[in-house]
Amino acid sequence: MSRRAVSTWGAKVDVFAAMDKMARDGAAVLMVSSELTELMQVADRILVMRHGRITAELPRGATQEEIMRHAALESLP
Repeated sequence: MSRRAVSTWGAKVDVFAAMDKMARDGAAVLMVSSELTELMQVADRILVMRHGRITAELPRGATQEEIMRHAALESLP
């Protein structure tokens, strides 16, 4: 799949369905986005980055507050 931005909701639904199928078929899927609500809906885990470095690895079910706290304040040891 290309690295193109998807702008319409219908197109996003199609992309998410394709990503889900690939993951169920055993592929690793990397999604890069600043859209937290979308990430929280489709990700098995979320890697939070700040200043180009990973500051946290959070499981499915992490809250938006947890994600933002790590993005703004904290870093991994």
